[in-house]
Amino acid sequence: MKSNRKIMACAAAMLFVLAGGCTSTLDGEPEGTTSQSTTAVETAAPATQAPTAAPTEPVTASPDPDPVAYPAPTQAEIDRIQATIAAEQKLYGAEEAVLTFAGDCTLATFPECPEHLSFNSVYRASGSLTYPFDYAKYWFQNDDYTIINLENAFTTATKAEVKEWRFKGDPSYAGMLIPSGIQGVTLENNHARDYFEVGFQDTQNALKQHHTAYAYDGVPLKFTVKGINFTLLNYDCRTWRQERIGDQLIAQYCEDIRREKTADNIVLVSMHWGVEYYNNPEPYQKDYARRMIDAGADFIVGAHPHQLQGIEQYNGKYIVYSLGNFAFGGNENAVKAARDTMIVRPRFKKDETGKPYCSGMTVVPFAESSAPDASVNNYRPIPLYGEDARRVKDTLLRRSSPLADGVEDLLCAGVDF
Repeated sequence: MKSNRKIMACAAAMLFVLAGGCTSTLDGEPEGTTSQSTTAVETAAPATQAPTAAPTEPVTASPDPDPVAYPAPTQAEIDRIQATIAAEQKLYGAEEAVLTFAGDCTLATFPECPEHLSFNSVYRASGSLTYPFDYAKYWFQNDDYTIINLENAFTTATKAEVKEWRFKGDPSYAGMLIPSGIQGVTLENNHARDYFEVGFQDTQNALKQHHTAYAYDGVPLKFTVKGINFTLLNYDCRTWRQERIGDQLIAQYCEDIRREKTADNIVLVSMHWGVEYYNNPEPYQKDYARRMIDAGADFIVGAHPHQLQGIEQYNGKYIVYSLGNFAFGGNENAVKAARDTMIVRPRFKKDETGKPYCSGMTVVPFAESSAPDASVNNYRPIPLYGEDARRVKDTLLRRSSPLADGVEDLLCAGVDF
């Protein structure tokens, strides 16, 4: 399906060029280092030419299939989630601040998606405001602060970049975040500006309207929980950017970290980096992570590769290279490599001198989709237990093993408690 869409995208781009447009770029290739691109495409369908003669027989168009309305979680499923959360809470003290991070969330669809399979249609059919997080929200609501990577624009704009994937959700969708237990989002990624600066500003306005905090390059997110001050920094450092201006980027990151770091705060760094569908971090990622920790970062978490990567603990600080996809409206099919995902829940507390530090981390395995058909993505992740959870834990440990400071064990929900 991806190859067909790429052909369609390229054909559309060529027609646009012949009509006087600019040269297109495909997602994953360098689009330039600025968000102000002049290349655009109207996402509305073009008008079609009227037929020259009426057909001899009336033609009845086949109605579009109705979207599937997936049922709400059962009470038994909710009880199991709540029992697992209660078991986790026994493992840490009341004074510990618990944060939750989830990976790529595309609360949106793309023009080429069949309408009945789109995020928009499935979301509306569910009748649930919090549909994408109907399972995850119990975890999000039982912590002190939840942050996701929001990989789409919330906008009604129609002019988009000419690229293979461009994701747009209605601004009202921002209203699902706070009720789901999500307080903050990261925006520094390759889809937040799919609808140019107008769409990016629309996204920020929608988040503000719905009382949701956000971070991107140059705009840190600051919050305080359990008496601990946190600063979240967010950067786009995909491989092509690193190859083009890597020295400049890492120098900026380290300077920002040193500026924000104090004796009584925690500096979190969210990175959009690496290569899509690679299950190992690139050498530059490992190098940059260490340099950022040396500069004062206390916890690093990554996104963009669309699947899980290994975890390191360098100088006592966790580096979670890739969280994988989570509630991902960017593909109506369940990509096997992206099916296993997770949320991570680092904990922080103060030592005897009052200095905060990371006191531990829990991994909660999820499947990207809760649809009964494993080939379908219904955009609603579901927690895993037993052998399924063990598979995710084993995958993480196996991918961590070759790393210089790879973790040798993980506290994993559904396996260890």
